[in-house]
Amino acid sequence: MEKQGIDVSHYQKSIDWRKVSGSGRKFAILKAMYEAQSHRIDETFEANYKGTGQTGMSRGVYIFIASSSIKDPEGDARSLLRILGDRPLEYGIWLDYESAVLRSLGKQKIAELTTIYEKAFRSAGYYVGIYCNKDWYDNVISDSL
Repeated sequence: MEKQGIDVSHYQKSIDWRKVSGSGRKFAILKAMYEAQSHRIDETFEANYKGTGQTGMSRGVYIFIASSSIKDPEGDARSLLRILGDRPLEYGIWLDYESAVLRSLGKQKIAELTTIYEKAFRSAGYYVGIYCNKDWYDNVISDSL
């Protein structure tokens, strides 16, 4: 059974979640945090989490993985888990790997980072997925994990 969803971040600004839910979307993947070092919460995360909950939509979150994340993936993961607290996420945590810096490091490094994040997030009880476009999947990820 196919379910349609939406991914959102501060780029979409304020969202009418009743309209989104009414359009048939069943879930949303919300940008939760910028990459390591800043550990800054996406400006619209709290409103989007609340809005999706009020409409009964299922939720997941994503974190953008780039140059700073490579230096401290454990700190990145801990920071995101602190932000999330004990919030339910029916669609888990997604690693956004669409960074040119990360791509240049190659498949082995991406596999190593994935293992670190996966261990941290699974131990906290969350499903973990990779968020990427088809080119990334076909040419960077598909045979490395």
